[in-house]
Amino acid sequence: MACLRRIWGWLYPQPPALPRTLTSTGFPLLDPNAHVEEELMPHYELANYFPVRLGDVLREQYQVLKKLGYGANATGWFCHNLTIRENRYVAIKIYLYTARENREIKFLKHLSSIRSIHPGLKLVRAMVDHFELEGSKGLLHDLQRLLGLDRLHGALLKEALIHLLTVLNYLHSEAHVIIPSKNIMIACKDPSFFEKLVEDEEQTPSPRKVVGDNIAYRSHSLPHSSSRFQGAWGIPLLSDFGETRVGDNHTGLIQPNLYREPDVVLKMDGARR
Repeated sequence: MACLRRIWGWLYPQPPALPRTLTSTGFPLLDPNAHVEEELMPHYELANYFPVRLGDVLREQYQVLKKLGYGANATGWFCHNLTIRENRYVAIKIYLYTARENREIKFLKHLSSIRSIHPGLKLVRAMVDHFELEGSKGLLHDLQRLLGLDRLHGALLKEALIHLLTVLNYLHSEAHVIIPSKNIMIACKDPSFFEKLVEDEEQTPSPRKVVGDNIAYRSHSLPHSSSRFQGAWGIPLLSDFGETRVGDNHTGLIQPNLYREPDVVLKMDGARR
């Protein structure tokens, strides 16, 4: 049935959905003199970040609905794909202008080229599209879930450990990758969860700092402790391969400090990682 729907959609494509009109009032205003999220990064420069605003439509296809998070090299956004009817919510990762050599795109392309029947292959979050914005690079992949839990309840922890061992075995044996704990995220198996995120933004707009034409948003806090959402959590997925190198040998400092191998610290020729 799903195959027939895809064929029908290809033969008779539906027009894009209209963008939502997000509220322009009622949101909490943050102190304009305080640093917000990515502004706290050691080498923050406003000019290096693509100016994203909630409600924007990127590439005439993806409407930005919420901010998911930030890092040293990118910001993450919860978006609505206006061109499809199913699985229409995605996460877009927008890199800094200075991130010219995008290692994550290279690695995900490399990973997709590996022909494998290993069950861990499905436990790596995939990239479905990538594109450029003016002055910045964007990376798009399916939104499974960005979940920063301090702890997992017992049932979810047991299931997570089984899947994590499977995907770690796959990445070590076939892709030769070392994974830090911050790369582990929890998938979402309930599509209605994303509709609730949209409703939350309409009812409780995201806090933001407004200074002239510049807006800095506070990331959305996922309600993982609420019984309303616990049934939505699925299997763990590995993601965020921005510091991954593809190739046989590397020199210089690679890998996160905590996981850096002795031969890297000693600046020896690096084996495949």
